[in-house]
Amino acid sequence: MRTWAGKVAEKPLPLCLIFIGGHGVTIQRKWLEAQGIQCLDDVREVKNLTPSLLGLDKRTTFEANFLLQKGELVMTVSTKGVILIGHGGIPKDYPPDLVTKMKRLEAQRRASGSPMTDEERDLDTKIRHWPRTSETDPYQAGLDVLASHVRPLLTGAHFSVAYNEFCAPTLSDAVEQLIAAGAREITVVSTMFTPGGSHSEIEIPEELQELRSIHPEVTLTYAWPFDLQQVASMLTEHINRFHTRPLVESQRK
Repeated sequence: MRTWAGKVAEKPLPLCLIFIGGHGVTIQRKWLEAQGIQCLDDVREVKNLTPSLLGLDKRTTFEANFLLQKGELVMTVSTKGVILIGHGGIPKDYPPDLVTKMKRLEAQRRASGSPMTDEERDLDTKIRHWPRTSETDPYQAGLDVLASHVRPLLTGAHFSVAYNEFCAPTLSDAVEQLIAAGAREITVVSTMFTPGGSHSEIEIPEELQELRSIHPEVTLTYAWPFDLQQVASMLTEHINRFHTRPLVESQRK
């Protein structure tokens, strides 16, 4: 992680967008307001803050965090990344016969151990890029909400969601996106925490192993398996929220 501090002349800090070597980096208004920083509609250029000062190529894209420390604007560029991968849902308006055909081809491929055919790949691409709304794909909408809660807790790490099937981006696409953004240590965590599932225990590890061979310079970590005691504690606390008197004893200390 690299850090560079540039002087900021006035306070409160009226920044919504900063230009770095011609690239615009947006700063979330909610985060600024949470820090007690007034966010106006104007745009200010912070001079002398260039990619070369950060050891970055001008073509490099990256995410940045901005903090106020004693009148200075501090920017940190992280090499860490996190991918939240969910199962993926079938859009309600997607032709069911195409789903049936794709799953049949997938079953034949897995039974024979053969590579994916062009026909299956085309069907997979078609369903993943099918137009969606929160009404036609509530699962995607739900994962987006979860991601919006996870992202602020990651202290500057690059972040992306991915889907095991039926929706884009794929895990491979998400990994490529974070690598392009500068991540070199990427952790993948699944929303599917129950042991024994083929997605979590077979498909995701297989895809990560293939990606490791393509990107040996990147550390790809799969945060699996879950600590089931922690999962049980989370579930029991959740159960107790729905009762005036606890039904189960919380295990969290």
